[in-house]
Amino acid sequence: MQIVNRETTMHDETRLLAAGLLLAGLLFSGAAWSAQAGRVQFVHGEVEVTDTAGQVRTMLKGGAINEG
Repeated sequence: MQIVNRETTMHDETRLLAAGLLLAGLLFSGAAWSAQAGRVQFVHGEVEVTDTAGQVRTMLKGGAINEG
């Protein structure tokens, strides 16, 4: 006969699930973090940036500057 504490088992499963979700979030968000090279400190006039795909966007203070 084996006695199992179901409450402890459920807490362990919940912790394992939470850790797995956290790890997955960190892995997928790492690619986005590595693509950002910096942020715009100031702009004067109208500033546009063209990315490697040819998309043009208006640059604003605090805007992200990506690698490439």
